[in-house]
Amino acid sequence: MLRSQAHTFSPLKKIAIADEDDKPTDEHVALLTTLLKTSTTLESFCLSGHAISEKSVKKLIRRGICKNVALKRLRLNGLTTVATSHIMARLSPLLQSTRSLRELHLKGNALCDEHAVDLAEAGLAKNKSLHDLSLSGNHLSDSGAFAVLEALQHHPEISHLDLSSNDIAMDGSTAQALLWLQGTSSLSLNLAGNQQIGMGEGVAMLSRTL
Repeated sequence: MLRSQAHTFSPLKKIAIADEDDKPTDEHVALLTTLLKTSTTLESFCLSGHAISEKSVKKLIRRGICKNVALKRLRLNGLTTVATSHIMARLSPLLQSTRSLRELHLKGNALCDEHAVDLAEAGLAKNKSLHDLSLSGNHLSDSGAFAVLEALQHHPEISHLDLSSNDIAMDGSTAQALLWLQGTSSLSLNLAGNQQIGMGEGVAMLSRTL
């Protein structure tokens, strides 16, 4: 008699693809997109250091990541070969609608001030779930940093912001936004590696206040 044996599988909670892995093919991207779209248990998705095509990034974010209702951690790091404006344009709707996302890391994606402003105004200003945001290792100057800090001023949950290794000089407006934010929240801010800091007039303001 043929007997069937029931197998139990742990629910999928995490996908991490690092730069030492093989470059994802179109088939891999299609599978990842389907998993992201259909999984109700996936909490963490990390993709770093890949020369993944612009088309694949668009598909992955629009049809997969933005459709996932359980995702708590999203890390898209070092995707410098794709058009970063497309990443930003597709992440903003996610930030507006998500109630689950707690951590967003966009490290080393060659983001500039324009991208930061778009992310801040279209996404962060309308988000209420993020606790941890990293824009480390990009090309943000004070205008980009100011937009992010201003957008987070009315954010109820943000506790960690990483703006390290950018091009921030800390001008007066950026310093004022930072002081206001730190005065109304328990924000932990990382500004290490900004070689321009010390050249902005806001540094003296911070030293007198903090």
